[in-house]
Amino acid sequence: QIWLTYSELAQAFGGTPHEARKAAIENGWARSKGRDGVAHVRLTPTMAQDYLLRQLMLLQHRDSDAMTDLMVTAPRPALPAAVAA
Repeated sequence: QIWLTYSELAQAFGGTPHEARKAAIENGWARSKGRDGVAHVRLTPTMAQDYLLRQLMLLQHRDSDAMTDLMVTAPRPALPAAVAA
């Protein structure tokens, strides 16, 4: 399981923390407040896979960038649209 704050979710998938919160509510994703009072969202299996692949790509590019001084940015998958009821 991967849990992200709204800010982390927005940074990983694009958009703002407010849009990430709205998407979490509309899609019924598990949400929980931590002991520090900060809300977290549990990623769906598909989102977790996308998130992990993106993190891997960023690490690979960071290593490559250090050698070549080139800035490479991985594409961000968009937050899924609300699921129709």
